[in-house]
Amino acid sequence: MKEQKLIDTPTFQVKDNTLWFEHYFLQISNISQVSAREAETISVRYAVACIVVGLLFLSAKLFWVSFLAIGIGAALFYYIYHKKQNPEYNLYIGLNSGQVFRFHCATERFANAVMEALRECINSPHASINVDFANSEIHGSKFIFGNQNQVSH
Repeated sequence: MKEQKLIDTPTFQVKDNTLWFEHYFLQISNISQVSAREAETISVRYAVACIVVGLLFLSAKLFWVSFLAIGIGAALFYYIYHKKQNPEYNLYIGLNSGQVFRFHCATERFANAVMEALRECINSPHASINVDFANSEIHGSKFIFGNQNQVSH
């Protein structure tokens, strides 16, 4: 697979066979895969490596370098722990060409709802939806996600 591009856009729109968002549009028929999953974090091995390097420097009596390496390792452990406690979710759209686009979603539930709405658009030739990532809302599909007081046509 090619590099994943994180798309930072507040909304995207699907109308007929076109997915449109800021500075891009994609043909729905070129989508080969859509998935919603937890965003990846830094591997724990980097934190462990920093601490081990710090301990090696400590045994060589290079105190400042060792404290710096151990501190970076501890900070990485905290960052990984924090990300696991408050996970972020992404919607991944893979094209037939191998290009992958990533969209940040606030919750797993919203990422799955967007995936289902896209499935609906792929299966229906004249479907139309608007996805508002900023407010976690979907309008125009057979279901409404987000503010239940709004009605879309």
